[in-house]
Amino acid sequence: MKRIGIFSENYDHDSCGLRNLLMQKYNLVPCIFIPIVKTMEGDDLENVKKVKKLLQKEITRKRLDFIIVFRDLDSLPDDQDKIKQRQTWFETIKIHLADLLLLTIYEAEALILADIQSFNKMYGTSISFKANPLFKAHPKEFLKQQTFKSAKKYQESHLADIFTQLDIHLIYQNHFHTDYPCFQIFMNQLDEKLA
Repeated sequence: MKRIGIFSENYDHDSCGLRNLLMQKYNLVPCIFIPIVKTMEGDDLENVKKVKKLLQKEITRKRLDFIIVFRDLDSLPDDQDKIKQRQTWFETIKIHLADLLLLTIYEAEALILADIQSFNKMYGTSISFKANPLFKAHPKEFLKQQTFKSAKKYQESHLADIFTQLDIHLIYQNHFHTDYPCFQIFMNQLDEKLA
């Protein structure tokens, strides 16, 4: 059984959320997704030496085969300098050749926009979003704004639960672009590693 670590900007929201989403597809595959490193968040990830040391410790302690690194770009896809900066950062902290980067443009909430109907059911809203989620600036703020008057308001702490209920196949279909990092490319790479 392959043991895959998930490292992100936020353990409780992003790492656990991505694990919940991936288990929809890989629940019958002999693998386990393990969120790792609770002690670093946000800008702390820029401390490359500390990140790499913590990842190496987790790899040994949890006997991981490889790691998925889940980061937000915090910018639109035409910001090639920022994409290159994130990719260089990833190459610097990467330990295994098999390690993967899931770079969400703009933020993790863009994955929610890729299956907005599931979100609408959960929140009792009727948000219409038909554009490519890669091109929506500040999707987190968009969801907060759209649920401002709703009985249930979106908060980042809801991400792990929301990811349990999203349709991974719709996200795969809708969070896609041939020229930019996207969920579809990430999933294709993960499929290859788990084949």
